Amino acid sequence: MQQPKWDKYEAVILLDAYIEMLNSDAPRPRIIKRVSADLRRMATNKGIETDVIFRNENGISFQMQSMESAYNGRTVMKPATRLFSEIVALYKTNRSEYENLLKEARVMIEGKLNCKDSFSSWLAEAVPTAPIITTLASCEKIEQFCLKLKVLKAPLFE
Repeated sequence: MQQPKWDKYEAVILLDAYIEMLNSDAPRPRIIKRVSADLRRMATNKGIETDVIFRNENGISFQMQSMESAYNGRTVMKPATRLFSEIVALYKTNRSEYENLLKEARVMIEGKLNCKDSFSSWLAEAVPTAPIITTLASCEKIEQFCLKLKVLKAPLFE
């Protein structure tokens, strides 16, 4: 089974773990073990079939070196990937967007994505240029109108 490419949600979890390693006394192996378990759980929640190699601790340790290069802006042990560099740039230039992405990733790990959040995530992936806030506001207006006319018997995202 070939390893799938990393996505932005996995990358943000990895960066968060790297920052935790920089700012705490937590042992690196324990953080890597947790990241491996989290990413495997995220994949399972997305319906991705995993094996013993998928996002295992050795792989996470290797990718952590790439994230370290992205964070430091220079190659340390393994060159930074484009995705990792983009996530680090987001962290450094738009902290609120980074925090929102991290929050979404943690919800994916827990497997508690509600319909509205699922729609928002899908929209961001399917139509990256879509104004998500405006689209969700429009959905709320549609919901109010349809509930008023009794076209819907429950809220739109239920």
